Amino acid sequence: MKVFAGIEGGASFSKVALLDENGNILSRLDSEPGTNIMLMTKQEWVDRIYQMVLKATHQLPKKPDGRGYQLESIGLCLSGCENEEVNQELCELLKSKHPELCQRYSIASDTVGSMMTCSPDGGIVLIAGTGSNCLLIYTDGSQYRCGGWGHIIGDHGSAYSIAIRSIRYLIEHEENYAPIEYDVSNVRKVVFDHFKIDNYLDLIKPLYQEFDKSYIAQLCAPIAKLAIEKNDPLAMKLFNEAGKALAQHVKALIPKIEGDEISVICVGSLFKSWSLLEKAFLDEIGRIPLRLNLVYCNATSAIGAAYYAAKVRAKIKLPIDHEKNYQTLCAYHDGQKVY
Repeated sequence: MKVFAGIEGGASFSKVALLDENGNILSRLDSEPGTNIMLMTKQEWVDRIYQMVLKATHQLPKKPDGRGYQLESIGLCLSGCENEEVNQELCELLKSKHPELCQRYSIASDTVGSMMTCSPDGGIVLIAGTGSNCLLIYTDGSQYRCGGWGHIIGDHGSAYSIAIRSIRYLIEHEENYAPIEYDVSNVRKVVFDHFKIDNYLDLIKPLYQEFDKSYIAQLCAPIAKLAIEKNDPLAMKLFNEAGKALAQHVKALIPKIEGDEISVICVGSLFKSWSLLEKAFLDEIGRIPLRLNLVYCNATSAIGAAYYAAKVRAKIKLPIDHEKNYQTLCAYHDGQKVY
């Protein structure tokens, strides 16, 4: 049995999938630590990758001879892996440190794994999880991007961005720098409860002294709950702004699109709140001369990572039913929803 590994990795968590030559998932891990290379040393990154792949292989049935499995290829589609030169260096580092694990590695951006999971023939991948990114990919390998610049100068429309903007609104309101015309008490309570504080000055510690991007981004979930269950105006405003920001990523790539129709693969936990994002998103897209088919990737992108490495490194095209890996959000054309 030939085994192909794929890893989906972000700042907050990673997922692993091991597939056989028929595209069946043999083993998977869904709650592994984050693998963004920008947030750790290269040695820490290598050790983390090795341990999670090893953990996944231990779930495989034992071979008759008792020996472990030699993986045909390992695909790593991770946030932070945007630089091809660095990716190649990481491949060589993995092979030198753990030659027994695998000799065929392929490393690419997390957007590539999402595309290969849902639409290997190309399209736009829009990621909105802890961070955000957007990539237009064609079958010939050409790519155009907008975003993916991290939390300091990017991540617009992401969970982290929503969390930070909520804090900024509260502080600016509290100090009368930019007061808000409606009640902020619900969002303030959610923020204080999340960070376990009772005053604004105590935000210094989690935001600066003990900064954890993933932990800050987790504040987005209770804000979404406020918007859905209580129609809280500030919570709604935050998601409207996020919807607009995510649409701006897609709009930036529209001039590069060939043809009159394209799929937009939406990836990340933020799209679970599509009802809060949709109106502002579509309003910002506006009237465009092509049709956007927006779909939500509901399968792990580790599948696409395995598919990508198998195709590129092992020269094997795994027979994956990609249509099973997504659900349709809506189709949009000429200023209106088609369905």
